[in-house]
Amino acid sequence: MGLDAEELDRKIPLALAEKILSPGEKQQFDRAEDKEKALLTFWVLKEADAKRTGEGLRIYPNHTNFSLDDPRVQEIDRCLVAILTDEEEKYAL
Repeated sequence: MGLDAEELDRKIPLALAEKILSPGEKQQFDRAEDKEKALLTFWVLKEADAKRTGEGLRIYPNHTNFSLDDPRVQEIDRCLVAILTDEEEKYAL
């Protein structure tokens, strides 16, 4: 299982989107009204996935294909929380 939680007001430089998002994720990011929340959503998914697989973030995690409406991301107490289990398939576009 992989879990990641980040406070909603955490600032991640938007320029990082170019390095960490796959082409499909980048398209979603570009269409998102709230770019900061979109990037944070992808961030918690990628961190949870890195923890789930044990790969960590040794390289830019731009090989995933997550969706902004992934139901495994929830807002809890002003945080975005992603919980990924080994039994689940990644939610692809």
